[in-house]
Amino acid sequence: MAMKCLKYGYRVVELPAHEYRRKGGISKINVMRVAHIYVWNLLCGLLGLRRVKAETSSTPAAPLDGAPMLASEKPLLRAAVARVCPVCGTSAKQSPVVFHGNLQLSRCTGCDLVYQARRPTAVEMATTYGSDYYNYWGLEKDFEVLWNMKVKTCNAYVDLLRRHLQGAVSSFKMLDIGCAHGFMLEAARQSGFHAVGIEISPAAAVARERGFTVYDWPLQELCLPAEEFDAVTIVDVIEHIPDPEPFMKEVYRILKPQGAVLIVTPDVESKTAQMMKARWPHYKLEHVVYFSERSLSLLLRKTGFS
Repeated sequence: MAMKCLKYGYRVVELPAHEYRRKGGISKINVMRVAHIYVWNLLCGLLGLRRVKAETSSTPAAPLDGAPMLASEKPLLRAAVARVCPVCGTSAKQSPVVFHGNLQLSRCTGCDLVYQARRPTAVEMATTYGSDYYNYWGLEKDFEVLWNMKVKTCNAYVDLLRRHLQGAVSSFKMLDIGCAHGFMLEAARQSGFHAVGIEISPAAAVARERGFTVYDWPLQELCLPAEEFDAVTIVDVIEHIPDPEPFMKEVYRILKPQGAVLIVTPDVESKTAQMMKARWPHYKLEHVVYFSERSLSLLLRKTGFS
């Protein structure tokens, strides 16, 4: 059977180095530092799958660390910008870096957050989050293969949550923000959790077909009850949130005092990001903020976790 294999994979390389406690309780935040490695070649070799060449852009990419650029890259730079950092509030006046001709990034001098100096327009985002957004692995014709792979990964996340929660598993309520097709919801159901999701893309239809409750409104517009959930999972989502502080404040509000939240996001300070620089595959239009452990820890402290 011929099918495309993923180009990039995720591997958890460091489990929580810090513990955050919800004021008035003992909520623990497990900040996953995620390294992104090339695994498509290895997987294809092991599984006998057809290899897929990595896509590249014809537009030169500028280095994030200020290294010398090619003469052809210099016209891509824009004027220095001043935008308040969405985490610490610092106004960072820096020359933005343009990736592939349209992505301008600034690094905050206060907390090291990397963020888009120019926010994508509504038209750009609508184009990015099209009907094919979740088909990036090319497995739409072999969906059960993708389903089993993703659920297996999510099982590890749910097991991690179980170790930090107290009480009977059957009573646990979990919210998965950005649940896509429902991979995390299925893993939670297999472990005995009562799980619901949030997904505003058409992928939510798949999760509903499998019997899950999925809200199609953004978190802050749902007005969910306070202290409603034992666990909240935010996997590959927070980098898509332009204003993460009010978002995490709402997560804090709906989380029970002894609840846990699991955050998985690309680490802009990872060895892979530092090695690949501007060609790091997670520099893309839909990722509007890029966290390091320092900037994510600061965000959590500012939004009620201590």
